Amino acid sequence: MINRLMKINLRVRSMERAKRLMTELLGGEVVYDRGSDTLGDYESCTFKVADVTFDVLTPASGESDLAKAIEKYGEGIDSICLAVDDVDALKGRLNSKDVRFTYEAEYQGHNIAFVHPRDVCGVRIEFMDGPMANARVSAPGEGEFS
Repeated sequence: MINRLMKINLRVRSMERAKRLMTELLGGEVVYDRGSDTLGDYESCTFKVADVTFDVLTPASGESDLAKAIEKYGEGIDSICLAVDDVDALKGRLNSKDVRFTYEAEYQGHNIAFVHPRDVCGVRIEFMDGPMANARVSAPGEGEFS
């Protein structure tokens, strides 16, 4: 079962430019700056703008998969992450409807799976279960990202 929109992942070339967009222009706040403590070859910073959480991703190197995606598709929305009760159960249900997954992983107690964009109207959808999927983004030192 899908519980809620967890976050919108953005791919950008410059974290400094993204921080300016999120904080100065949109009035958001930095919730958690993970740096390179991620599942992949990128750096990440989480922002809260109104009630929406954005995870901004920037390549750790020019040869990273994210750098290649930015080169091919440009900056913008990378994926939409939905919190679910059980990724494996959801995958089973969607696989039975011929929905394919492009990437699956376990990261810090979370199961993560990305649906192939061709199977869902061109949108890259990420499903996540586990502790963060059940929590809300909170201010630094107050919960899930502390």
